[in-house]
Amino acid sequence: MPKPVENPNAEAKDQAGMKPYTENIQSTDLKFEMVPIPAGTYKMGSPDGEKGRKADEGPQVEVKLEPFWLGAHEVTWGEYELWGLGLDQQRRKAKDVDHNEWNTTADALAIPPSRTPT
Repeated sequence: MPKPVENPNAEAKDQAGMKPYTENIQSTDLKFEMVPIPAGTYKMGSPDGEKGRKADEGPQVEVKLEPFWLGAHEVTWGEYELWGLGLDQQRRKAKDVDHNEWNTTADALAIPPSRTPT
């Protein structure tokens, strides 16, 4: 895997160092905001005595989460179409721009293959 595009705000040694940051999508004017979600615990499942509880809602267990970043907003159509429709690939081809190490990996691992109906 290639090294990630450097973004010092996206790096943190611990939860206290995590802060919101903006990620720019290379070669586009698209960007998205990321916010830190602190570590914590929660109870997953319904308690035994809950009214209307179904059998597949238990047993109740405590879940521990490590801190992580989450998109501040839902994915926009522009962001989705860039990936889902391969618009980044089309733009690079139209502008005769070579793949860099990041989009080569993304194209190989994350871009849906184009398929022709049979």
